[in-house]
Amino acid sequence: NQELKNQNGTGIETGLSDAFQNALVTTIDKLEPSLKKQVAAASDPIFKYLLMQTSSIDLKSILRQTVLSNSFMSEVINNLDFTAVTNDTLNEQLGIAQLPKGINLSNQQVDRVITALDPSIKAVLTNASGDIADYLLGAKSNFTAEVAFSPALPTLKTVVREAFMAQLPANLQGLPQADIDNAFNQYYADYSRTLPTTIEFSSSDLGLDTTGGI
Repeated sequence: NQELKNQNGTGIETGLSDAFQNALVTTIDKLEPSLKKQVAAASDPIFKYLLMQTSSIDLKSILRQTVLSNSFMSEVINNLDFTAVTNDTLNEQLGIAQLPKGINLSNQQVDRVITALDPSIKAVLTNASGDIADYLLGAKSNFTAEVAFSPALPTLKTVVREAFMAQLPANLQGLPQADIDNAFNQYYADYSRTLPTTIEFSSSDLGLDTTGGI
């Protein structure tokens, strides 16, 4: 049926990242019994249209109300590994690995900041699961979500202090510890003022490069 072909878009090329596709597969495996019921529910209006029992069909609406429900997308988000996504985003928006005065965070230290932020990211994106589903179906032209950075600040201060002490600037070497502590406190105060209150995740950050692919 030409109408079904038109609404089906360009086929199976999704434009989704490997991480997002892996999360989809994991979710499908986990929710298989429920998904089978949703597929059956989605098939009913399609067959009715093919048998000319209805005069029109909206595939995006059918999928949104059945297979790509908010609960399904929430589970996909829960199964998505945000480590690489968050690392890229923090480096792009904060330059987190390279701090002022030549102080650098190790990959392990950056990972600790990511771990501290992970629950907030998942909570925000889970709440936006409906918007993500709409984006995937092409009902929205873009998708962004803002995540408060404050939950990661205690961990960030800890790892910045570790890095600062391990890479002590030459002008501080040999000074009493109290002076070094004061210097760090001033260093971190100056650095923290440059940090944004939120970080933004876009559709491309999440590996959703094209709309209407599913």
